Amino acid sequence: MSATYAAPWLPRGALVQLDSPHPARYLVRLNAHTLNHGMPARRRGGRAWAVLGRRGLPVEVGARALRLAPRRAGADLATLRTALEHAWPRLAVASDRLPRRAPRMTFLALRRSAGRFVFVFGDGPDPLLLLKPPSASTTAESTALAQVAGTGVAPRELPAVAGLLVQEGLPGMPLWVLAPGAPGWSAGYDRSFEGLGEALVEVAGHTAHRAGQPALAEQLVRATEAVSSPVARRVDAARRDLAGLDTAVLEHHDLSAQNWLVGADGRFAGLVDWEEARVAGLPGYDALHAAVALVEHGVALRAWSQQHVVETFTAAWHDEPFLEQARDWHRRCVVAATGSDRLAEPLVVAYFASRLARRLTGGGPRLLEPATASAMLEVVAR
Repeated sequence: MSATYAAPWLPRGALVQLDSPHPARYLVRLNAHTLNHGMPARRRGGRAWAVLGRRGLPVEVGARALRLAPRRAGADLATLRTALEHAWPRLAVASDRLPRRAPRMTFLALRRSAGRFVFVFGDGPDPLLLLKPPSASTTAESTALAQVAGTGVAPRELPAVAGLLVQEGLPGMPLWVLAPGAPGWSAGYDRSFEGLGEALVEVAGHTAHRAGQPALAEQLVRATEAVSSPVARRVDAARRDLAGLDTAVLEHHDLSAQNWLVGADGRFAGLVDWEEARVAGLPGYDALHAAVALVEHGVALRAWSQQHVVETFTAAWHDEPFLEQARDWHRRCVVAATGSDRLAEPLVVAYFASRLARRLTGGGPRLLEPATASAMLEVVAR
């Protein structure tokens, strides 16, 4: 009997197999997290979107609603199923997460800017596999995944099937972003950040290698042009301290909550979407970036403004536990990579200064005005 697929108009190009409840429930959860991570307060009608972004979507109601969507044939997915069944023995040998025998498979196919991604489910609610088309970005991702293979930090890349790249599915869902509130609001991240920090230290120690940072000095010089004199002197001191830095690590470089998976208990489950990874990254970069992204995305769950970002970051940098955790894990990453914490403080300054420099030249986080990036550096470096 042929499989039954729903074709909802959101997200674009989705096909949801209805023979099992798992693909539909997973899609609803993904949509809720996409809204939570998508800075909803910035959109037209942002107040209403922001409420949904904070509260989430009812999974069972959404899954039942998918049954009302138009139906589509999935002949290509039937062909893919056959290819996976034939390839299963070699996939199972390459992954200790997969059952030895091919299970009854169901599919969720999502059209994204990089092509169609296919989640493959077995008997449980988490996908067993993720299949995606090869591209320049997936080449970079493959390099990164090969470097961390065996650490448990990221999914393994498995043998290709039907011309598609194959990765292990990981349990859990993206970390839920919290809107800033009363002092101590970030305590909800404690368990998740602990696991993330341990994973990043593992990556730093596992991938540390000799390499210079030729672009860093130029970025730090550029940043001194857009800050106060005291902070410019601090940035210049960091540049001198880091002149001899000859160690690099694998850097995820896009470590926001949507790429950081946690289990139902909030514990770290893994990092995904390594397409922007840098082989010669800065030690500790990802620990700081993860925390700063949580601040910025959290602000956009209520009311987005550059001033609100600065105010929230200023209060959080000094008082919120997860930013203290981020600085501690940053230091541990530096120690794991270099053997010492001597360069930890200069590298904190360098993270924020290089961010400002990229904004001044039209790169970096596009939602932040250069003045906002400058104000954040002032908070850190004074």
